[in-house]
Amino acid sequence: MENCPVDLSGQGQLLKHGKLLTRSFAGSVKKGRKWRTSSQKPFSCHLFLFQQTVVLCRTSENCVEQNNPHLFYADHVSVNQVRIRDTVADDLNTFEVHKLENIKIGITVNGQSNPTDNKSDTKNGVIMRIECESEDEKDDWVKAINSEVKQLRSMAQTLSSQFVLLS
Repeated sequence: MENCPVDLSGQGQLLKHGKLLTRSFAGSVKKGRKWRTSSQKPFSCHLFLFQQTVVLCRTSENCVEQNNPHLFYADHVSVNQVRIRDTVADDLNTFEVHKLENIKIGITVNGQSNPTDNKSDTKNGVIMRIECESEDEKDDWVKAINSEVKQLRSMAQTLSSQFVLLS
């Protein structure tokens, strides 16, 4: 994989990977990403789900080894900052990967949550829109990613509970 800023060997076990389709963002990341029109042709990509990270790569044909495409890093997100939206408009084969930002974790002390104002604690944004060949393939990806998210959050909650008991 070319130009990958992530140390993949430190992201845990590779749980799932596969060839999919995605569309490009238009505009600047700092100004907020906007999806280009649906008439834009999707491009080939490869999605990797590790225990700690989801990585998206663009692919291009490899003339030497046709079953081994060239991979070019496109984006990644930590599993602990992911929310999956499994329905996108009327497209049953597409799902979105949202990145949750500015997460505040409310730690419970003596059975009571820390007080927070009524404002939303998270801001999310679509960072990947993935198109699968079938609804079943989409459902498999959504289930696999959500399973890792749930497992990681459960572990964090267990550790938090143990920390409170020890203090």
